[in-house]
Amino acid sequence: CGKTARSVRCGGGWKRHDGTPYSGTQPETVDTDKGVPERDAPAPDPTLHLLAEGEHAHSIARGMQGLLVRVAKALNRHWGRRGKVLVDRYHARILRTPREVRNALVYVLQNARKHGARLSGIDACSSGPWFQGWRDRIARGPSPVAAARSWLLTVGWRRWGLLATSEAPKLVTAAN
Repeated sequence: CGKTARSVRCGGGWKRHDGTPYSGTQPETVDTDKGVPERDAPAPDPTLHLLAEGEHAHSIARGMQGLLVRVAKALNRHWGRRGKVLVDRYHARILRTPREVRNALVYVLQNARKHGARLSGIDACSSGPWFQGWRDRIARGPSPVAAARSWLLTVGWRRWGLLATSEAPKLVTAAN
């Protein structure tokens, strides 16, 4: 079963809750009920990070294609506009070891910290509030995210320990 980390850069149209355009300089939060940006992103540009799993690269690619079309249509509908939302294709990386999967989970669930956001707890822009693998927090109700099926994403990564809400991916610096 292929496990893959995915990243997709998002293009123009990202706006603050007051309607002013995204500038890429102030912290971002996402309204988790609506799944849309409300303030500027901590990253130089808004990026969607996720983990996907599938039996074959082709099935993952088709699933990603369908998901990204739905995301783009929903954002354009929310913004009351038409046009391109995602500025490039997704980046895929096959994760083969429990350690790689654990690191990817930290990267995806706590990504705001990678860009210097000071959080006390879980990145609210992620599916972290529903994640079942926190060492120091109990998940909030049923997850809106599909349950993992592969050994690496259900059991294997836990060999390296549950995640702490204080963990962060490697911080982005000028040298990175």
